[in-house]
Amino acid sequence: MADEEERNYPTITVFRNQYQLSEWPRLPQISDHWIFYYPLHDSDCFTYTKMEQGYDLWIHKATAKGKKKYWGMEEGTLEIIPLTSVFDYQSVKKEIFERMNSFGARTSDTR
Repeated sequence: MADEEERNYPTITVFRNQYQLSEWPRLPQISDHWIFYYPLHDSDCFTYTKMEQGYDLWIHKATAKGKKKYWGMEEGTLEIIPLTSVFDYQSVKKEIFERMNSFGARTSDTR
C-alpha cells in the first residue's frame, strides 16, 4: 500500500481474513503467525484494491500461489486507523471492534 511510508503518525491495522479451513494441515501454532501477518505485505501472492476514497480500507485477494502458501486464504479486508483516535474503552470498541465487524457489510456491496 503506497502511502504507508508517507505517514508520520502511529497507526493500527485492523484486518479480517477468510480462509478455506479444509486447506489447513493443522491448527496454527504461535510460530505460524506469518500466515496471518504476511498477507498484508506479500504482493506476489495477493492483489490489493482500495475500497473507499478518504479511508485506508483495502481488500486483498489471494492468487493461486497465495492460496497455497497461506493455507487456503481466499481474501481479506483491512483498514489502517490512526492510533491517535484510540484512547479509551469506548474508542477501542468503536474504532477497532465495530469496524472489524462491519467489514463484511462495507465490502460485500462492491464485489
